[in-house]
Amino acid sequence: MTDVTPIFRRTTYPTISPSNPSNDQSGRTVLVIGASEGIGFSIALAYAQANASKVILSSRSQPKLDDAVAQIRSKGVQGEVTSIPLDSGDIGQIETFWKRLEQENITVDVLILNAAKTGTTTTAAEVIEFFHFNVSTKLHMLEHFQNHHKDAKRSKILIDVSSAALHAYPYPMTAYSSSKAAFSNHLCHLADEVPEEEMRLVSMHPGAVYTSAARGSSEYKEDLPLWDHPSLAGHMGLWLSTPAAAFLHGRFVWANWDADGLVDMKEKILADAGLLKIGVTGVNSFSVSSLMEKCAESPAPKDRSLI
Repeated sequence: MTDVTPIFRRTTYPTISPSNPSNDQSGRTVLVIGASEGIGFSIALAYAQANASKVILSSRSQPKLDDAVAQIRSKGVQGEVTSIPLDSGDIGQIETFWKRLEQENITVDVLILNAAKTGTTTTAAEVIEFFHFNVSTKLHMLEHFQNHHKDAKRSKILIDVSSAALHAYPYPMTAYSSSKAAFSNHLCHLADEVPEEEMRLVSMHPGAVYTSAARGSSEYKEDLPLWDHPSLAGHMGLWLSTPAAAFLHGRFVWANWDADGLVDMKEKILADAGLLKIGVTGVNSFSVSSLMEKCAESPAPKDRSLI
């Protein structure tokens, strides 16, 4: 998995940068779920820096959202940056959230699903909670987005922030990895039914980002070579919405894979309906230890501050 493209990226680069005119988001409204910090924040910042007309940040905590919005606005972005609180694990709140968007006549062009439940499980009830948050509630978000402003005749883009955990063996968080695999696999199949021109569907492993969740782990320390710069996830999440990435509809990609290398593989990917999709298709197995070795070969910047 670490050698899909010749270059294994650890930080941003010109092809995926918000400053690249090819990645301009003018005229688009972008909604990022789970955006108050970490990976979601880096993605929201990238779209704002790429001139999105409106970027809406969403998470459960309004104070954290207020801080995130202020940080992005402080970068001098041109478009509107705002927030709407949402507990994306609550189906009732999801219903109310989309009704509010309709009432306020907000047409979302790009939806980023970043919120997820993480941790370990020991009982069936706990596993079910993971599938509720990481699959069931996302299906409701997906359905609302698919039916959102159908009369507008505007193409939609959905990018799900998934995880390499779904194809890592062994991996300690079984319910997390299996629930992530379930939703990503659903998107792979749904893309066979929904044309890219109607709604692009892409799953992305954001790389290894030292988030607050990682800080709470006793296993993964900050000084490991594993951690990528957060700009990589943010900017790859941006590039995947551009015309250049249309051929990745229905595919699962790593932020670490070089975008230019993926473009070079375009004909190969389009010729194989199962390539870069969730399933057993003959690729070598992936493990965290092999990723550690790759990251040691390709060091990331030591300064991982985004702002």
